[in-house]
Amino acid sequence: MSIPDNSSIKICPECGASFTCTPIECWCSNLPAVMPVDMNAECYCPLCLHAIIAEKMKVAK
Repeated sequence: MSIPDNSSIKICPECGASFTCTPIECWCSNLPAVMPVDMNAECYCPLCLHAIIAEKMKVAK
C-alpha cells in the first residue's frame, strides 16, 4: 500500500483498526470540534472517532 509522504499508518487505540493519518488537513479536521485535541494522544480511526463525537454531542444536549 502506498501512502502520501506526509501521511502515516496509525492504529486506533479503541478498536485496533489501522488507518491513514495526514497531520495537515486530516479527515478528522472536518468533524465537529466537541473536545480538545491532545497532540500527544493517539488518533482514533474514523469509525471510533465518529462514535466518540456522537456520544459527546448526545451528552452535551
